[in-house]
Amino acid sequence: MKKIILPILGLFLVVFVKAQGADCSSSDPFCTGTSYNFPASVGVPNLGQIGCLYTSPNPAWYFMQVSTSGNIDIHMSSADVSGSGHDVDFICWGPFTSLSAACASNLLANSGVDCSFSAAAQEDCNIPGAQAGEIYVLLITNYSNAVTNISFNQTGGTGATDCGILAPPITGDIVCVGETIQLTVNSPTVGATYHWTGPGGWSSNTMNPTRTGATTAMSGTYSMTITVGGQTSPPVTCTVTVNPNPIITITPANPTTCSGTPITLTGNSNTVGTTTYHWSNNTNGPTLTVSPTTPTTYSVTGTDQNGCTGTASIAVTISPTLTITVNPAAPFTCAGVPVSLTANGATTYVWTPAATLSSGSGSTVTATPLTTTIYTVNGSSAGGCTGSTTVMVTVNPNLLITPTATPAAICNGASSTLTANCSVPGATFAWIPGSLSGSPLTVTPSATTTYTVAGTAAGCTGSATVTLTVNPIPTVTTTTTPSTICNGASSSIIANSNVPGTQFAWMPGSITGSPITVAPSTTTTYSVLGTAAGCTGSSTVTLTVNPNPVISSTAFPTAVCNGVPSSLTSTSDVAGTTFQWMPGNLTGTPVSVTPATTTTYTITGTASGCTGNSVVTVNVSYTPIISIIATPDHVCPGDTSTLTCTGNAQNYTWFPTVSISNITGQSTNAYPSSTTTYSVTADNNGCSSSANYTLVVSPLPTVDFTSDIREGCQGLTIHFQDLTTPAVDQWYWNFGDTHISYGNNSYLQNPTHYYGGAGTYDVSLSVVTVDGCKMGITYPGYIITHPIPSADFSVTPDIVNELNALVFFFDQSVGASTWNYYFGELNAMENNSTLPNPTHIYSDTGMFYPSLVVFSDYGCSDTAFRSVYVEPNFAFYVPNAFTPNDDGKNQNFIPKGEGIILETFKMRVYDRWGRQVCYTEDMESGWDGKVAGGKTSEQGVYSWYISFYDVNHKYHSYKGNVTLVR
Repeated sequence: MKKIILPILGLFLVVFVKAQGADCSSSDPFCTGTSYNFPASVGVPNLGQIGCLYTSPNPAWYFMQVSTSGNIDIHMSSADVSGSGHDVDFICWGPFTSLSAACASNLLANSGVDCSFSAAAQEDCNIPGAQAGEIYVLLITNYSNAVTNISFNQTGGTGATDCGILAPPITGDIVCVGETIQLTVNSPTVGATYHWTGPGGWSSNTMNPTRTGATTAMSGTYSMTITVGGQTSPPVTCTVTVNPNPIITITPANPTTCSGTPITLTGNSNTVGTTTYHWSNNTNGPTLTVSPTTPTTYSVTGTDQNGCTGTASIAVTISPTLTITVNPAAPFTCAGVPVSLTANGATTYVWTPAATLSSGSGSTVTATPLTTTIYTVNGSSAGGCTGSTTVMVTVNPNLLITPTATPAAICNGASSTLTANCSVPGATFAWIPGSLSGSPLTVTPSATTTYTVAGTAAGCTGSATVTLTVNPIPTVTTTTTPSTICNGASSSIIANSNVPGTQFAWMPGSITGSPITVAPSTTTTYSVLGTAAGCTGSSTVTLTVNPNPVISSTAFPTAVCNGVPSSLTSTSDVAGTTFQWMPGNLTGTPVSVTPATTTTYTITGTASGCTGNSVVTVNVSYTPIISIIATPDHVCPGDTSTLTCTGNAQNYTWFPTVSISNITGQSTNAYPSSTTTYSVTADNNGCSSSANYTLVVSPLPTVDFTSDIREGCQGLTIHFQDLTTPAVDQWYWNFGDTHISYGNNSYLQNPTHYYGGAGTYDVSLSVVTVDGCKMGITYPGYIITHPIPSADFSVTPDIVNELNALVFFFDQSVGASTWNYYFGELNAMENNSTLPNPTHIYSDTGMFYPSLVVFSDYGCSDTAFRSVYVEPNFAFYVPNAFTPNDDGKNQNFIPKGEGIILETFKMRVYDRWGRQVCYTEDMESGWDGKVAGGKTSEQGVYSWYISFYDVNHKYHSYKGNVTLVR
């Protein structure tokens, strides 16, 4: 900042400043003992509302570094060259530890230590109790936007400020290991020397120093001071981050492929986060798929999310091509007879065509071709190399064998004749099972048998099968499950036969099928008949029925405490009954039990395998396990939370006994005014336990708000700003007006509302904090909107003739105090009036749209429009005689007029006998006194009829007589 030092006047050094700080970071220092005078800026953008400043145009920034503790009073004034004062305003903030801390504290949202928005040309800033070393910031505005000078100086207080220097802000760096660190001074101070210090004992006296070969040990905080005129500033700091380079690897570690065979290489990084990869063949991405034909080395560079890089390389080895062989090399077989083929020279194999092979892959496959077939085998190694070869299997034709059995079905022990026929004469036959040969032959199988016959002729074979069915004689057996039952129980009786499909019939009961379920009341013998293919077998079975014992049981005592035993006793009506108790699998009677919870025991009595049951219950009381649940888990002052004790008990007692709805019961409602710890004791038949819960009471919010406008004309749009503390989760605004069409409320934090009506409105804001606490505030008469006048006027007349174009305007407005008429005649010398009831003479024809703009005493306005039409003048007349005698005078019968649309003109002339002697649409030519054929009409009186439209599109028609004179 450039200053001109003038002679000392009185006790102050007067400084004329040519430029002021444009913002906080470029603030100029203010020194006690110096009077400042600077030309105020004009036309500088407004910073908006700041603290008490509803607007802040043309700002100038200064900072003060306190050198002596005490109050500081600063006087500011504004005056132009004529001595006239202009409105000056200010706001002051502080204290701060440094100017950079002040600028980073969001000053524009801070109300400041002192502020004034008065209309005066003089202001006074008072800073109480300033302490040495503190920093204050002063903002002065030229509210009037007038060309003026603003002066200010300290006029009171025991405190003082100095012009101590402040180091400019600095910028650190973020680099990777091995790069160069660049430290930068922002807005260097002219004439200053610099001193830097940093990690590892590093220092430099260069303004913008560098550190080469960065290591992670160089990361950390760097500090800088400046020295000007022997005075050293407080240090400012910045941060340097040195990020490590990523370690890049490539997988697979030893890649091998065959010539031209694709292989995928994958780049990997040891860093956490996203790493991008760039390969030596200019491909991007973590993977690279290549198909080299010769050994090739590939490299990849990985860049991590910090921009640091690492590189790795890998060589891809090329494997040789495979040589595939097949054994046997030239096999032959008969149609449908399998032959084994074995491939060598590779790791995996694929055979084609696969339709007549046992498998399409594998080193050994079985071929069963029907015709001579060439097979191709493709082999691959573990490294992906391939090779192929072919083998031809020659196929000789096979035999067609047709066997028969006569008869095709026999009974067990009978015989049948087997006969084989062959498509090739002289064939020999072999049969299995039985190692039989020849055809025909007799067989006597004991069970249904499928015989396979193989025929051999000319070295080829054929085979076929024939089935001889043998029907067995059924043998029936029976079983019962169980064989002994208790009265009322059931048993399953199963009949078995050695012949499938055997049908069974039972007695007694005429029951069919197997198995059957029976439930006799006494011991019973059942017989069964089994029938299959007309053969019948039989069997019997006896089912023994035993009676069920009747069991009763008791417990003493029937109710115990947890851990106290009870004696269980049982009796039976059947002697020798044994007893079993469940749960616990106890036997005998009596038994002693110690259940942990109320338990129902089932006693099973068994006699001769039959059982009876009884139950007895032992009731057990227990010490309740409890905790407290609060709903909600925290409250606001005056709110209620429901405290509920978990766990079952007979009685509950709550403490403290105040600020709760009840002190007994499983639940109670608590309404503390401050955070309170509640306890509950739960009792269960004398067993009790306790639990505690601290119910937190959150503070009520302090509700406040402001708006950008408080007063204006009806139709005002206002922006509201919430100032509530602490943090708010929900807002509800009531804007106080009844114009529901515009919406009377909002749930936004900082809403905008349109006041369509006129009046004084109360504005309310209700909030709910993030802790759920509610509070509201209402500012009565907070918004004032003045009514908009209703502009209205009448025009008399609204249609005039151009010959008399005087129009009277009569005001009919409501609430108007100022009138501005615009008559809509733009080219007229007088086109407006400020009278409430003016007159105007229109100078041209056509349609005009006069308007009236009215203003109220509050500057509110409204506009109304009307229309005025100025008609062209209309006139029409017809001569009563004409002399078509070629003397050049009054030769034609021509009507005259103005305001006529000539295109619509029609005229007819008739003689005394009613004959039409003339018809014309040319008004300007009229009738020349001749009839059709150019013959001159006789002298006499003629009738005429004329019609047309005027310029206002009104239709006119006339008739009359004219005398033709020769």
